[in-house]
Amino acid sequence: MPIHTIFTFILIIAVWKTEVWKNWSRYYSTILFFALGDLMYQFLFDEKPLWIHNSTWLSEKQVNLVWICLIYPCTTLLLLSFYEKQKNAVKKGCYVFFWFLIYVVLEVFLCRFRLISYYNGWNFYWSVGFDVFMFNILLLHNYKPLWAMLVASIFAIIAMYIFL
Repeated sequence: MPIHTIFTFILIIAVWKTEVWKNWSRYYSTILFFALGDLMYQFLFDEKPLWIHNSTWLSEKQVNLVWICLIYPCTTLLLLSFYEKQKNAVKKGCYVFFWFLIYVVLEVFLCRFRLISYYNGWNFYWSVGFDVFMFNILLLHNYKPLWAMLVASIFAIIAMYIFL
């Protein structure tokens, strides 16, 4: 079974077992922000993609839909629901680092099993840096959405300058 599928099922089960799905409306705008960010990447880098998810049984577009419609919403719900329950800044930082590690380990598996391919100067290390940015921008969006949109727009412009 492809790693994308396993990760998706793990996240869905975690969302269901922890009952964070009940908070979906509280985090809805950040879920949409996350999905829109990926859709913007798909649009802006359509001709020169930085990475492509590979699958033995789903097309690239289907894999992207799994990420946008299932993985990102589950990640957002779990990240934000439990982030707010952390009592101090150190615990909050450790919790975000935990999510960062999950995504880095996932990317290691994706690379190992050739389920992700990098192009146009992008590589594993850029992805690790992007994960740091991604989790912080999601947290920023949850508290200061306009600032998050501004920072994400600047990031997109810089990424286009570097990679296009």
